[in-house]
Amino acid sequence: MKIAIYDWSTRGNPFHDLTHFYASSPIRANLNPKVIQTRLGHATIAETMDTYGHLFPDDEDLGRGAVPQR
Repeated sequence: MKIAIYDWSTRGNPFHDLTHFYASSPIRANLNPKVIQTRLGHATIAETMDTYGHLFPDDEDLGRGAVPQR
């Protein structure tokens, strides 16, 4: 019987990957950042934005499609 040993040094942290995936899904679905903060258990919105702010759409992206182009 072989025992699987997870080598953290070469594969990274799978728990971090899961947390990042869990956070990125509602961001992609345009959920309110305060809702995401609560779901992740962050004490402040600043913590959420400092960690995952790069995943939120830019202001330019948010307005895209609001006014039809000719």
